[in-house]
Amino acid sequence: MNKLVIFGSDGVIFDLKPEESTFDYLLEKLGRGEESRRMQETYLRQKSKGPYKLEERVKLFRGIPFKDVRDASKALLQEKLCS
Repeated sequence: MNKLVIFGSDGVIFDLKPEESTFDYLLEKLGRGEESRRMQETYLRQKSKGPYKLEERVKLFRGIPFKDVRDASKALLQEKLCS
């Protein structure tokens, strides 16, 4: 069984802007970017109150083959670490 491990490293590793998100990048590549961006906008408004809809956001990955998530993740790392 494959598991998707999630941790908050966007700002630490990739120095992303607050409105950027690894979720958005991956889900864009996987065809679910619009849903993810809407959730990110809501998250930015709600985050001061604590974790906001992480479980719902992770569910956007459901039904996407693991290989596709892995390939999109590799592309993200390649783009961010080799540029």
